[in-house]
Amino acid sequence: MAFKPEENLSDTHCTLFQPVFLSSNSNRVLKLRHVNTGYYVRFFYGSGHYDGCLSLSLNYDNDVCTFIDWNSVVVLPDLIRILGDDNGNHLKALDGDGYMDYVHKADNSSRFVYEVSPNNSEWVLLKHASPTVHDTNTVFIPIILDGNYRLDRADKVSCLATLANYPDYWSSKDIEEPVISRKIENVRYHLTDAKLYNEKSVALITDDSSNRTQHPLTSQLNLKTTVSNTTNWSTSVPLKVGVKMIGTLGVPLISLGSLEISAEGAKSWNWGEMKTESLEVGSVRTVTVPPMSRVKVSLMATRLSYDIPFSYTQYDVLKDGSTKVSEKNDGVFTRNNGYGYRYEAAPLPLE
Repeated sequence: MAFKPEENLSDTHCTLFQPVFLSSNSNRVLKLRHVNTGYYVRFFYGSGHYDGCLSLSLNYDNDVCTFIDWNSVVVLPDLIRILGDDNGNHLKALDGDGYMDYVHKADNSSRFVYEVSPNNSEWVLLKHASPTVHDTNTVFIPIILDGNYRLDRADKVSCLATLANYPDYWSSKDIEEPVISRKIENVRYHLTDAKLYNEKSVALITDDSSNRTQHPLTSQLNLKTTVSNTTNWSTSVPLKVGVKMIGTLGVPLISLGSLEISAEGAKSWNWGEMKTESLEVGSVRTVTVPPMSRVKVSLMATRLSYDIPFSYTQYDVLKDGSTKVSEKNDGVFTRNNGYGYRYEAAPLPLE
């Protein structure tokens, strides 16, 4: 098992794979061949912890992969309200006949709330109280137009209908979550599944001192500087409109090359929001410069980024006053920071 990228082709833990294209279907259908072993990546069917994992095997039919551009996939929240752009009304299912109209302003009841049911063909189904009537009028493909996500493609006055195969003025819809407040608890970071990348040793600040005398010289070098560390909590559902998160959780930090979870504390944030914190590092360093020489001292650190998947329990207080509790496994914690701060001295030519 490799915990970070390995490009040594002779290493069995090499993380390089060669794509083997099977058709001209936009170069999406292919096999992945491990460059060290020559084996192909396939889905492992078994029991225990390895069930559902990717494994290496000989050439079999079940090692064919279809690649999807994740940026083209729109994942909606479990519960949504749909606001029409033209009249400011929300979509609501009509009683009895299965149609949905834009005649009413939304209140805090659940009558304007739709449950989103995705399937593997990228369609979503908007369920209402009686989904057995006009089923084809409740099935949509979500398409990103601008900012929030919009629903597209679906005959009564101000009703939802599938009339055009292109996004016109009337097809734009703002998506809202019917959530008053959201809290997450019981955060479980999967440290063994962490991905570390962009690891490199860098000089954060450098200073030097010259001694043109025949005696050793003591000099003070200011090696203080400020570094920026970024943190981001995200999920597979990028649309979290206007819902701020609160929760009590620790933060995975890297120290001496290993990951540790900090003490838990109360936090408030938005999903997908990048937070930047400034940290002062270094000190005023005293060095001894030999006679007729010059010394450079640098404050060094190892900088890297890492992604850690996590699971959590989500508590949503809805606009109708009810509480929805969900177990989620779609969290990704991303951080960029440094560790291993140290000083390195090196001689320089005396100018």
